[in-house]
Amino acid sequence: MDFLEQLFASNNGVRDFYGEYDRNNPYASLNPYAYSSMSPEDMPADQLYAQLTRMQLRDYQERFQPVENMLAGQITNTGTGQLNADLARTRSAITQGAENVRGQSNRFRERYGLSATPQTVANANSTTGALVGGLNMTRARDSDRQLGLLTGGLGAIGQNARNPG
Repeated sequence: MDFLEQLFASNNGVRDFYGEYDRNNPYASLNPYAYSSMSPEDMPADQLYAQLTRMQLRDYQERFQPVENMLAGQITNTGTGQLNADLARTRSAITQGAENVRGQSNRFRERYGLSATPQTVANANSTTGALVGGLNMTRARDSDRQLGLLTGGLGAIGQNARNPG
């Protein structure tokens, strides 16, 4: 039986008020009263703060640093490891969008008895322009991602994960 179980077993008021503690909570073993019997000269608040800081560092090293290391490992000379997959998704989205618009246009014409003409040069140019713009924006986002990884701009991953919403 760990300390918090002993504490909860001896103090039903705490359990009734707070409920059972979460075993996945990395700070569950922190006892804010552990240093209450120390003399003020021993600086109990500093001791507690140091313990909390050590727990936060261990939590960061166990949960967030591996993710940041994985992301940093994806940096290449030409971008990040996700660039090719991002470009493929962009191509697919723009091509499917153009096909969707072309299909809607053809169905609209066919409702009035007009023949569905093949893609015109203007539509082809429009699709090509959208594709080029989309691919350029994808490369720009990848460059931003690479820069963020290199400069530590993604260092808020842990903070964002702890404070969703």
